[in-house]
Amino acid sequence: MKSGNRNLILIIAGVVIVGLVLITVMLLRDTDSEDIWKDNPDITRNEEPGTNTNDADEALGITPNDPVERLERFKKWAQYPPQSRPLTEGNVDLIDPYNAEKTPLSVIAKPGKNCKERSEGGFECEEDPVFSETKCKMTPESSISVGKHDFRLTLYCHNNQGEKLAISNLSAKMERWFNRQRFGSLPPISMGDDGTNGDQKAGDKIYTIVVRTGTQDWGQMTVTADFEVEGLKHSQRADFYSTPHIVAEFNEGGIRDSVEDGSLYIYVPVNIKKAGYYEFQANLQEAGGDKRFIAHSTVREDFKAGPQNIRFEFFGKIIRDINVDGPYVVREIRGKRHNSPVSKAQAEASRREGTTLTAETTEPLWEDIEPLGKDYTTQAYTVSQFSNTEYDSEEKQRRLQFYESLTK
Repeated sequence: MKSGNRNLILIIAGVVIVGLVLITVMLLRDTDSEDIWKDNPDITRNEEPGTNTNDADEALGITPNDPVERLERFKKWAQYPPQSRPLTEGNVDLIDPYNAEKTPLSVIAKPGKNCKERSEGGFECEEDPVFSETKCKMTPESSISVGKHDFRLTLYCHNNQGEKLAISNLSAKMERWFNRQRFGSLPPISMGDDGTNGDQKAGDKIYTIVVRTGTQDWGQMTVTADFEVEGLKHSQRADFYSTPHIVAEFNEGGIRDSVEDGSLYIYVPVNIKKAGYYEFQANLQEAGGDKRFIAHSTVREDFKAGPQNIRFEFFGKIIRDINVDGPYVVREIRGKRHNSPVSKAQAEASRREGTTLTAETTEPLWEDIEPLGKDYTTQAYTVSQFSNTEYDSEEKQRRLQFYESLTK
């Protein structure tokens, strides 16, 4: 064979090999977080699986009486630390934590007869109500309100064709609920569809109700709207949680990121105005490409008053397992202060001693912080910079020994 032909064959072979390598890399890179963890619904949870038997456990066919399954289930869950867990598109409560959207309610055309409330919830009627083709929806701008300010809710009704319908005789009220008691609040400051006072567009049949939260409006708030649509009277409710005072504030400036011990750490400045036990959370997402969700991080600690940093950990093995290079976007940076009458130390002591704590609740159980409205983009890290080592701790080893003992 001539040397020229031999060289040509070698070049072609080299191109083919390079192409196969590139295809393999692309296939490995094209990994969806849903595919990686689809057979392990526990993997995104902060809490150890099986600690509370629930419907999800039963759906998986796993019960506390199956020691082998419990051991294997724990091993899969415990490869990542409790405070840093994988994140998938299915974790809507984490990805969009303050979304207050609800399903539209049907308008009753003919009320039921002789209806009685059932002990397990809901109503039972001798003659069921008849529903019209009209449905209505009322949505708060967020599931939380922080500070004393104007707060908007939108209301609209539509028919089966999706056409929005005019509303008449609209009235509304706001109330606060605490310990199963209802307390009145200030009336709405405006409502209508005239393009003013927070209403986006006049005449679009999307009505805007504006309420103003005050000092007394701490806790679960309910706005009830009464109106007529298509000649039928209807009442619609929407809820949100109000914290009228400021317990802490995030600082957009000064956020930084670094790789430490094989994991990604994000430092977020916060000014704590009210000392106490706080819970902070943040999500991690691919900045480019398919914008895949990667992980979520939780910080639960006692914080003293004053400026300090929240240290979010995104565990290295999670990033390695999903195989996504940076830069990454840190989003949904949020938090709240726990206001339970039982402190963390008291709760832990009670668990150790096997005792039951009782305390009277005189205030709502938490205080929200205004979420950081700006995302943060990290440096352009590569997957190889993160550790592939599983999480380990004394507590993990203790739990492993416990589960292993059950199999013997």
